[in-house]
Amino acid sequence: MRVGLEEREDQIMRDKNSGKMIFTLRSHYKISMEKLAKGICSITSLSRFESCERIPDKLLLDALLQRLGKSSDKLEAIMTVADYRLFVHREKIEECIITEDYKTAKELLSEYEKKHKAKEPVHMQYILKMKAILCELEERDIENSRRYIEEAIRVSMPEGEKSAIENALLSKSEIQLILMKIYYNDSEEEDEETLVLLKQLNHYVRCHYTDEEELVKIYAKIIRVEAKILLRKENYEKAVEVCESALALLRNNGVLLDFDEILSMLIEGLEHTKDQSRKLQKMKKWETVLSGLYKEYEILRPKGSMKLLMENSQCEIFLLNEIIKKGRKAKGLSQEALSEGICTPENLSAIESGRRAPNIKNYGKILEKLGVHKGYYNSYLSDEKFDIQEYRRECNRLMYFKKYEEIEPLLNKIEEVIDICIPVNHQYILFNRTMLQYYRKELSETEALNNAISALELTMEYNDGNFRTDSSPSQEEAKILNFIGIIYSIMDKKEIAVQLYKKVLQSYEASKVLAKGHYIGKSLIMGNLCMFLEEIDEVEESMEVAEKGIRQALKCGRITMLPVFLTNQSCCLEKKSGKNKRSCKQYLEQAFYLSAIVNNDYFKNTIKKHYLAYFG
Repeated sequence: MRVGLEEREDQIMRDKNSGKMIFTLRSHYKISMEKLAKGICSITSLSRFESCERIPDKLLLDALLQRLGKSSDKLEAIMTVADYRLFVHREKIEECIITEDYKTAKELLSEYEKKHKAKEPVHMQYILKMKAILCELEERDIENSRRYIEEAIRVSMPEGEKSAIENALLSKSEIQLILMKIYYNDSEEEDEETLVLLKQLNHYVRCHYTDEEELVKIYAKIIRVEAKILLRKENYEKAVEVCESALALLRNNGVLLDFDEILSMLIEGLEHTKDQSRKLQKMKKWETVLSGLYKEYEILRPKGSMKLLMENSQCEIFLLNEIIKKGRKAKGLSQEALSEGICTPENLSAIESGRRAPNIKNYGKILEKLGVHKGYYNSYLSDEKFDIQEYRRECNRLMYFKKYEEIEPLLNKIEEVIDICIPVNHQYILFNRTMLQYYRKELSETEALNNAISALELTMEYNDGNFRTDSSPSQEEAKILNFIGIIYSIMDKKEIAVQLYKKVLQSYEASKVLAKGHYIGKSLIMGNLCMFLEEIDEVEESMEVAEKGIRQALKCGRITMLPVFLTNQSCCLEKKSGKNKRSCKQYLEQAFYLSAIVNNDYFKNTIKKHYLAYFG
């Protein structure tokens, strides 16, 4: 029977809701509600999440997905202002600890503890973790740090960590607690017992974290703890083995966090291992490049057990009030017109200003009236199967490495499963096939440009470059806008590309979301903007954009775009009067070795040719 349009739109929104995803994953892995919810929320709450009657806050959603072995980075999070304020509050606490402003960190933590959410298990655990770290770093009171971590573990693992590893489901946060306990109980007498526990933990994450994007965040932290013990026991060959396995995973995912410390431990192991001089030399070069970057750009690194908590979350974040306000203005509606039949204009005004959040029913009605079909948490492709999001990520990775021949089979798999009638799905397929056909020289620039614009207009009013800049584009929209700029550049219209990119960055700046909430799209735009500015001789502005890009990449723990920004700095310095040849060479060398770290042979060889041409 044919589904009516309104019924179909309602179905689309339900299917994209985070509750549907949790239910689908839990059913697929045959996990009971009791096991998934244990210690972090009630079964009643989980039931309400899955039936879309309630929405979990981001900290709880992350924990549920991690227990299912999946990454929330594959979701767009449309957060209420209240939920986002909690997210920012946690970011500020952690930033203060890293900058050693412990007084402010304590004040912020005290404020957090007074919030209503603080009584929920995942928030209680967060508070106890931060107290443990502050005891360790400010007061040097390891005994109290142990007490806080033990208390945090008992919140969701009352039977203790050993039993939990064998019998329960563990979120990344819970694994971090176990690692912190090992860190605080660090003693040579317990090394053998600790190594057994780490082996069990390692086996758990390898089996349960089927999503590599989530696995990379926690596996490296387990290896940090394990390698330290192995080096202390002078088991250098095993230390080298585990460090290399962690670095391979980090390199494959372009992740910088944990990389430098594991690299340092690998070097220590190699120094005591025979016939490894060539590898040792290369690792030391990588270490020099990374330490030089952190020093030059004054990026502070976490200390003590704080290192076990820092991560490179890339979840795309949007604010609910910005989505509604943008949609209303795009439709040319007044608050009175949009609120009619749903709520009062005063309530809508409070929603748009972030003073209150709509209930789920009203949220659905508002978005339906605006023609926007988004739940609070959405997969980038509208499909309840997480496999599809993993295929999408792999396509993006292959496109970065220019492995076009491997992309088409994955695109075919995606297209076979998803509903192509849904705009975001249609957009994804049309755009990615356009890119693939263009890079295989099956489309002209004009054809590729027209196809890309058609794909963009499925979800966004473009009007020949005139688009709204009062909120951020989605990640896929940013990729399309980036490609449009590239085509303009190839058509010798770099000025148009530059203006387009500046408008995109303007839209990111208009949002109140932190830079890390839009890292992928924003860094992509900044990478090409700085290159095109250099090519039209806007050298100072180009270097300014590239420097921001470098700082952003280092802070977010991402390596992928760093070679682009560093190469740009070298090219700009070559054009400046009184150019510093030594700095030009240094930037290129840094870009070369970072390209080697992420196995980008195409970019590495391009840099090498440039280096030889200019410096011999």
